[in-house]
Amino acid sequence: MFSTIDVNGLLWLNSVAHTNVVTFWMTVVLSRLLIALIIIAPLFMVEVWHDARRNSIGSHVVVQAVFAVILATAIGYLIGALVGRPRPFEETIYVAPIGPLPAGLSFPSAHSWVSFAFASAFLYYPKYAKLGQVLVVLAALVALGRVMAGVHYPSDVIAGSLLGLASAYVVARWGRAIFR
Repeated sequence: MFSTIDVNGLLWLNSVAHTNVVTFWMTVVLSRLLIALIIIAPLFMVEVWHDARRNSIGSHVVVQAVFAVILATAIGYLIGALVGRPRPFEETIYVAPIGPLPAGLSFPSAHSWVSFAFASAFLYYPKYAKLGQVLVVLAALVALGRVMAGVHYPSDVIAGSLLGLASAYVVARWGRAIFR
């Protein structure tokens, strides 16, 4: 049953992406939004790190965001190797991928775990919580775009998102213990 929901969700979102020029280009932008976040993220990190000269919390956030991504990546690749799920366009179901076809396994979504791990690290500090909320919304749009582009199943991005959130939580807990 879950597999049917997963496939139907993918096919529906992928078909929405092909409805008209607006939804097609929206999908292109969303599915590639992580690249923009990776370019913009250092700017956030530099500003937050600059704030660290007045307040050491800024450096903690930057370090924890980086470690959350590292932790999520290590766990994500291990899970991916164990599950070994091919991408939707590599299987027999019909999807019309948008953009270049990515290599590698589908489950869990690396775009989702990276964007959610980075974004949610900011949520654990009240001073940066609003920035974290904006980044989490952008991370959710990245995840949606990956399904609409036909390169991930919904469960891939859900798992990647949860992995990113959990990694940021674990690193924040460790960080509070270390930085006390």
